Amino acid sequence: MALGLTERANLHVSELVEVQSGYVHRLEYAYYLIIDGQEYCARDYDGIHGYHGHTIGHERVEAGRISFKAATEAAWEILSKEEELTGDQPAGE
Repeated sequence: MALGLTERANLHVSELVEVQSGYVHRLEYAYYLIIDGQEYCARDYDGIHGYHGHTIGHERVEAGRISFKAATEAAWEILSKEEELTGDQPAGE
């Protein structure tokens, strides 16, 4: 699923979840910030690589656990700084 943040940017979201005793548990997740069609950064958790992130060019870096809310806030912060550099304004500003 892609969440539109601006005309130039989306946050691509993927989560594999299961419900146990009424609680939702994320078994895997991936949150990718895409700007102008290019992967800018990402945070992932999977059974092979554990918790990690990605930089431009999909280089894997160490990173801890992150929630969907925190990933969205981080993406918005990065995007806001990026937009300031180009003079564009994030949606809703």
